Amino acid sequence: MVEEVHSRRQSGVTVITLDRPVANALAPALRLALDSQIRQAIEDSNSCAIVLTGAGNLFSTGVDITEYDRQLASPWVGDLCSLIENSEKPVVAAIHGSAVGAGFELALAAHARVARTGSKIALPDVGLGLTPGAGGTQRLPRLVGAQAALELMLSGQLVDVSEPRLRGVFDRTTDQNPEDDAIDLALLLAESGKWSRTKDCDRGFSDPERYQNAIAFIKSKLSASTGAESDIVKCVEAALLLPFESGLSFESAIFQDRIKLPEARALRHVFTSERRAAIMPELATGRAAEVHDICFLGAGTNEFELICACLERGKNVHLYDVNLDAVNAKIAGIHSIYDTAVSRKVLLPQACKEQLARLSASTERSSMKEAQLIFDSGKIAAQEIFADENQAAWVILNSDFDLARRARETGINEQAVGCRIYSPINKSRLVELTVPAGCPADAVATADMVFNAMDMTVVRSAPVTGGPGYAMILALYQSALKLVDAGVRPLDVDKSVKRLGFSQGAFQMIDRDGLQLVRDRINQVQRSRAFDGLHPDNLLDRLINAGAAGRAAGQGFYLYRDDRVHPIPELNDCNPAGVSPIIRTVGPEQAILAALVNEAVRLLQGGVVQRASDLDVLMVKGYGFSGPRGGPLFQADVLGLSAILKNLRLLQPLSAGLWTPDPLIESMVKNGERFFGRVN
Repeated sequence: MVEEVHSRRQSGVTVITLDRPVANALAPALRLALDSQIRQAIEDSNSCAIVLTGAGNLFSTGVDITEYDRQLASPWVGDLCSLIENSEKPVVAAIHGSAVGAGFELALAAHARVARTGSKIALPDVGLGLTPGAGGTQRLPRLVGAQAALELMLSGQLVDVSEPRLRGVFDRTTDQNPEDDAIDLALLLAESGKWSRTKDCDRGFSDPERYQNAIAFIKSKLSASTGAESDIVKCVEAALLLPFESGLSFESAIFQDRIKLPEARALRHVFTSERRAAIMPELATGRAAEVHDICFLGAGTNEFELICACLERGKNVHLYDVNLDAVNAKIAGIHSIYDTAVSRKVLLPQACKEQLARLSASTERSSMKEAQLIFDSGKIAAQEIFADENQAAWVILNSDFDLARRARETGINEQAVGCRIYSPINKSRLVELTVPAGCPADAVATADMVFNAMDMTVVRSAPVTGGPGYAMILALYQSALKLVDAGVRPLDVDKSVKRLGFSQGAFQMIDRDGLQLVRDRINQVQRSRAFDGLHPDNLLDRLINAGAAGRAAGQGFYLYRDDRVHPIPELNDCNPAGVSPIIRTVGPEQAILAALVNEAVRLLQGGVVQRASDLDVLMVKGYGFSGPRGGPLFQADVLGLSAILKNLRLLQPLSAGLWTPDPLIESMVKNGERFFGRVN
């Protein structure tokens, strides 16, 4: 059995190394071993000090969050922090790569910290609906004050150790291996016999009024008085007001309570689902090519955001089009985006200059040959871009394209993958990667690597009209329209959609997409599989026939005036026939959830997505479903599939295509299964 913690003695200093695949996570077995090693080092008369470091390319990423779904094992990280802090010998943390979450909290408990230049730290617990749980809210403010501590904790983002806000955290930084400097510092501390414990540090409390003002200011900016953000502020406030041990107890109590909350469970589900999405069969055998040069074929304004993202990541980007005017227009459009970024001080002029220097354009087909990756908008005729001998990975930026046909026409055989990039890129950070049968694993691995370099979540799918995300949303749209047919007002339907967890109502989304586009999509679904379609006199067709087009045109299911959304009174008059008894029994919210679950099962059965959690990722990151609610399928597990099945059977007379239960749901209920585990 490989040891997860090992130690050695160097110059009279015990160097303890965390060494657990993956990422030196502070799992129960590692914590137990670390506790033992620290105690042995403290008792060892031949050792005068301790250095704590991590193996591989980082210090530690903290606790494996799957542990939060069961009883926390002893010793907890907080116990280790107390053991380190109260050590009779100086303990120095040597940080390289990253120290995240409880890993950074462990370092905060040391008596000194040495970091390698370029290393990063973070306390990302807020993104999981939690507070730090191993003393971070009590130790960090003592070192840097309330303002800096709260900025780090409430953003949850990785921060470089050179950040001025962290000046009080690190005693030394080095361009070399931090272990050597940490050993030197540990020897100095041991020789002097003087070192400070973080709990005794009051540097961050030097101006109590400023500390309290920072607390008050951040409280005023919070959108709610409850939630993880609010609890973090309370803990940081307690750091100044309470004795240290009482502050630790206060933090621990809040942390333990938050772990059990439904919103924290949901956020953990989203977190693990995003990481699970990264597992694709092609990545086991595929070898990603090194990508330095990227070529865009026929890129339009929709692709500009992706072009800028590639330039930002240091790639050379070449634009190819058959028309010189089109080429010049694209270059001008991208320059305009950069000019705006500089004028708004989002980007420094020098960075702008460096990025634009990597941009070029041409009408010469030969310009494609230098690229290792080609993004094909599908807007240029295949005969104008025949691939010849180019072996680049080929990504078609259109989820509706017949990938196999485009691959044959352009001469790339089966090398093409399709993708849908959710917009805006800097917000959603989400890509559907469409992998047709026979696609080489190397092409998938190369595309995945490029998107990962842009910090994007990639969800693999098989080809399906519009992509799996839009297939789910079409089920939402169709169920919303069926509910209107059943007598529910559009406004009430949208309220139900928001209660379910979406940030916008279904009809607001249809207005955003455009009424005719949604109608065309529904027609495609009807042609591709047995579906009973919409009522002949449905509200969508009536609005289209009356000239309504959607939000861009100022009117759809809502009016859009003065940057505000206005309900249309005549569309929301009470239906004289009243609401269907079936809907009164089931409720609009549960009817919509049932339709989404049924569609999800179809996509899973058809092999369109690899796993149920992928669909929750698409809904949360791509369509604004609330992270603290976890996604539609997470909510289905919360409600119970037996209740979903019962509702589907009740709703079936209203639309057989939407609500006839898929056999897999019946099988799952029969066998006591859920989307994420078994029924207890």
